[in-house]
Amino acid sequence: SRLPIDEKILIAPECDLAVLVVKPSKPLVALPLAPKEPKKGEPIVAFGSPAGLSFSISEGSVSGLRTAGELDDLREPFQASIGLEPSTKLVRPCMRLSSAC
Repeated sequence: SRLPIDEKILIAPECDLAVLVVKPSKPLVALPLAPKEPKKGEPIVAFGSPAGLSFSISEGSVSGLRTAGELDDLREPFQASIGLEPSTKLVRPCMRLSSAC
């Protein structure tokens, strides 16, 4: 279903992210975020609109992980076997979200 947008708090197209205020007629249930980072080899599904391409889905697996100390100039904290744009969102089979942004 669709909800009317009451207010736009933040719009960040580079991360495919918007923070909106809505006033639903009944309470909404939030989708929980993953409690920990994915493991190497774990299957993932990526979805988003990379480079303006209308809604796109790819599947693959996590092929590498990085610690905060290794990140320096790296864009992503982990590497996947599928191409990731900055706006890509990752879904693991447990259906909790991880962000590649």
